[in-house]
Amino acid sequence: MKEKISAEKIACTAIVKAIEMLRKENVQITSMDIRDYHFHELEIHTEKIDQSLIENLLSIENLQQNEDGVIFCSCHWSTIRF
Repeated sequence: MKEKISAEKIACTAIVKAIEMLRKENVQITSMDIRDYHFHELEIHTEKIDQSLIENLLSIENLQQNEDGVIFCSCHWSTIRF
């Protein structure tokens, strides 16, 4: 029987740090899906978050924001949508 791979097991360091920060701030992660297993690309959806938390997330190396409501990692193109 094949083991189901969790999204967190394939996440890059930037996304792991972001998930930890979101959980520390008690932000509800509404979904976390593997968009592309080969490239370790994830799509994460959360409840709305405030601007100060967005700024803290963007201080994590390789996380960027190029549109409202979406942060992405430049290493694997994983996204966090809020």
